[in-house]
Amino acid sequence: MSWQPIEMYRREYCVHAKLSKVDQEFDVICYTEESELLALGHMFRRLEIYVMDVNEDERNKDGNEAPMLKLGKSPNSATIALIGSSLNRVGKTR
Repeated sequence: MSWQPIEMYRREYCVHAKLSKVDQEFDVICYTEESELLALGHMFRRLEIYVMDVNEDERNKDGNEAPMLKLGKSPNSATIALIGSSLNRVGKTR
């Protein structure tokens, strides 16, 4: 897919390779270091994972080169793992 830089493929391969070696019994924690989401005085913020699913979706970019995801099967879709996370779902269930 020409719209994806080679660095994205390398990064995704690295993440997949690392996750495939993790013990299935370990917990997975998501976090961000994005300054807009940090609490005052904190270096990172934990995100609650509320769903994980495997789906056929198409990755692309909008006119500003921001990553986007077109949900559903298409000629350019691929099987991907989706992880839904939130700052506000602590202790809540779906």
